[in-house]
Amino acid sequence: MYKLLQKYKKGMLAIFAVGLMITFLIQMPLKSGRGGRSRRGVGSIGKQTIYADELSKARDEWTSLTGQGQLAEFGRRLVLTRLGSTLAGMIMTNRDLFFLLQREAEQSGIRVSDDYVNTVFTNDMLFANTLEPDRQELLKDAIRHLLEISVLRDRVIGGVHVSEPSILRNLMPQWETVRLNLVTVSASDFKAATTMPTTQQVEDLFDRYKNLTPDSPQRPATDPLGFGYEVPNRVMVQYLVVPHKQIADAARASKSAYDWEVQARIYYAEHQDDFVRMPPATLPATLPASMPATTPSTLPDLASTQPATLPAVAATVPASLPAVASSQPATKPSLRPFAEVKDEIVDKLVAPEIDKLATDVTTALKKRLDADWRANKGSLPTTQADATTMPATQPSVAMGPVMQPTTMPATTQAAPFDSYAYLENVALDIQRQYHVLPEVHQLGEWEDQAALAKEPGIGAAQSRQFGNFARYATEDVLAFSTATQPAPDLLRPYQPSEMLTDLTNNTYIFRLTAVSPAHAPDFAEVMARVREDTLTNITYALARDEARKLLDDAKKQGLSAAAVAAHRSMTSTGNFRLNTPFIPNFIAGPAATAALVGKARALLEEATPEHPHPVALVEMPSERKVVIAELADVFMDADESEVFRDKVLAMSATQSAQADALIMKWFDYNTVVSRLNYKLDKPETASKETE
Repeated sequence: MYKLLQKYKKGMLAIFAVGLMITFLIQMPLKSGRGGRSRRGVGSIGKQTIYADELSKARDEWTSLTGQGQLAEFGRRLVLTRLGSTLAGMIMTNRDLFFLLQREAEQSGIRVSDDYVNTVFTNDMLFANTLEPDRQELLKDAIRHLLEISVLRDRVIGGVHVSEPSILRNLMPQWETVRLNLVTVSASDFKAATTMPTTQQVEDLFDRYKNLTPDSPQRPATDPLGFGYEVPNRVMVQYLVVPHKQIADAARASKSAYDWEVQARIYYAEHQDDFVRMPPATLPATLPASMPATTPSTLPDLASTQPATLPAVAATVPASLPAVASSQPATKPSLRPFAEVKDEIVDKLVAPEIDKLATDVTTALKKRLDADWRANKGSLPTTQADATTMPATQPSVAMGPVMQPTTMPATTQAAPFDSYAYLENVALDIQRQYHVLPEVHQLGEWEDQAALAKEPGIGAAQSRQFGNFARYATEDVLAFSTATQPAPDLLRPYQPSEMLTDLTNNTYIFRLTAVSPAHAPDFAEVMARVREDTLTNITYALARDEARKLLDDAKKQGLSAAAVAAHRSMTSTGNFRLNTPFIPNFIAGPAATAALVGKARALLEEATPEHPHPVALVEMPSERKVVIAELADVFMDADESEVFRDKVLAMSATQSAQADALIMKWFDYNTVVSRLNYKLDKPETASKETE
């Protein structure tokens, strides 16, 4: 046997080694990666394989920094400080971008030392050392990759530079003040010497503007005075209001205070992690008491994940602490007592009930109105003449809200669908079923869009589909449509509208009881107004001609001499800056003031050392006057410190805006995917693996 072993020693050793290797391979785990995920390739970056557990770990790292938990506030602050809100928001939109930028940073040769990671971990993520060891390691990996991506970001935007001359050109209006000399020629100057317009002139003006409003988009450019006589679309309205406060009170009253407290105690026992108070840190007395003003405190798109009450320490600990923080004793968080958080929990428990009740009430109300509308629309007015007639059963003036009765009648008497009493009955029926009484209102006089927008409450209400109430009620109406095939969702008389809500979550549903399309008024009704406008039109044309002659003379001999020759007075404004809406010693409306400021800017650009006092004509039709303006003086109204401050702030803001624009372009997910040659073999499978 010994000779046999000696003869085949090498072969048997080889067989023995192979057996050991096979045994070792059999004993190896079939799975690897965090959480036992299969280490299966799901894609590639160039020639490098990407595994599902790598994508998952990157997502876990991002969640450890920005997700829920007591450390979330510190993590979000760190993310915003290192990446800025723009890049942080982009990663939040697509978390796989965090993984891709890790790889790009590594390919760029960016590395962060362990000492730096530990320093940030200790100083910026307070109380992170109380976590379990594996969570600490995950958080440190997240910090490492965050810092590497931060270096990558800084490299990309490091080449952004702002041209100082362009900044100075934009800032000059903030530092310079100008003074103007003015000669005013008013239309009223010619009124006494002008004969009253003829009947033909008055009728001609009426015919030109009878189908236009002063703010009409079809207004001709040759009409600077804004004449218009058309009567706009007008309506009469009834509407129901479901007050949100009633909804909230009814939802809270659905259970006794005792029952709410019992549910609150159960919630408190099951969600104690939500009510942990972080202990105050024992910090050196020299540390600042609050966060710097420039440190962002919230992360875009993460507001919904914030706890209702932030830990007290979050508002008092600066974003970056010295390493001495690591030497502080680790104290355990404490649980806030139930009495302190009882109301907070009850509010949280009641909120879903409020939402459900609001949905139930408004849905029932809308269904009832729609069903009754379909049942009665055949008997309602169909012609315009009928639709503009108020039903005899309705009051002729607007009525206030219906008061809640002290005793509910057993039944409601039947009322015609087109009556005000019908809406009162609907409101009472809703109260019987849900213990919420909608308010009933009526606008019984003609109102146009401007008037409707001023109505209390409903005037500020909005519809998701149709926008604000005033526009909805005066534009999205079948009677006002000029289309050959009107949209099917346009309102008819008495048809219930879509639901609208205001800023306090009150819900509104309205119906039009009468409609009056835009139309030209009867000439006799507006004749006096048109005659006055015709006279103004004539005198304004005379004022404009006089001003043009004065402008020609001022260009030759200066404004002062031209004013004396024309027997007109010249006034001067006070010094004013070109970025202000106020001009001293000049009283006029916003439109006229803006026109003069704009002309002052043009005069300043036109001025030269050889021609320091240019003049220009400024029409002010809203004031019924024409002004000749002359640039009198230019002053530098800023000291060196103000100039330096404004220049630094403007350059910083401009550079920040340009950097954000570059970040959005360079770090766009699709751009990064293309730049790295990133490919997913089976995107849907990879998505499931990384969830």
